[in-house]
Amino acid sequence: MSWLTDIVARLLANGTLAALVGTRIYAQVAPADATTPYIVWQRTSVQRVDSHDGASGLATQMYQVNCFDEDYLDVLAVADAVRGAIDGFDGTMGTTAGVRIRFITGGDLPNMDPDDEARRINGIYHEYEVWHNE
Repeated sequence: MSWLTDIVARLLANGTLAALVGTRIYAQVAPADATTPYIVWQRTSVQRVDSHDGASGLATQMYQVNCFDEDYLDVLAVADAVRGAIDGFDGTMGTTAGVRIRFITGGDLPNMDPDDEARRINGIYHEYEVWHNE
């Protein structure tokens, strides 16, 4: 899925976001020693769209983008930068035409370990719906 790596490339190319997280954008899980702030993304669902004639070649996927930092206001800035970088994208991404990305919902993530001062971290999640041609 080259368009997926293109989404990550789009995040990395965003000047505001790059200033905040550098290249610390991870799939599924961050390394245990990851420096904050950082982003973790994961696919949460996939649905292929059929028509009366069979497969349409169109798919929709949901992605959760989790942003983490030690300071709550700083993690809000990271989450806002992610949304600014990808929300509302319509067009060709890499070699995939028909990519459309929309913010659906978001909120706070519970502290990863509120009893362990060394692992206390704030999180914000965003859910994005991504339509694309397969």
